[in-house]
Amino acid sequence: RHPHTNELFQWKQQDDAANNVATYPFENAEARFAVGTFQALQENRSEPLLGLWLNDVTAALHEARNTKAEIAEANKIDETSTDSVIVKAEKLTTKAERRLYLSSCWLETLYTAEARVLGWAYQELYGKPFSPTT
Repeated sequence: RHPHTNELFQWKQQDDAANNVATYPFENAEARFAVGTFQALQENRSEPLLGLWLNDVTAALHEARNTKAEIAEANKIDETSTDSVIVKAEKLTTKAERRLYLSSCWLETLYTAEARVLGWAYQELYGKPFSPTT
């Protein structure tokens, strides 16, 4: 429910629409997260399937986090600043780099939340904490 998260989500929805990427018109980031999480639980109804899904989520999270950090470092973006990532992205000089940075920020935010909730669900369902495989 953080305003910066929803601002980033709204940017992503608008960017996808502008680039002819099919999107579902979610009202806000929270709705997008909730639907995605429940779909993941619905479609991955066994311990092995949910474990594979969580591995994919954590791998995508890692990739998004690394991409974001590389762009931030190369462009001297202060990641500790309390500015929204939309404001931070203004420092980037190309549209492609701005899109990659902001998309990585969105994926990091989404997958962090999803990994936490699905990891909790995994533990509740299967009686043990999720442990990623390498």
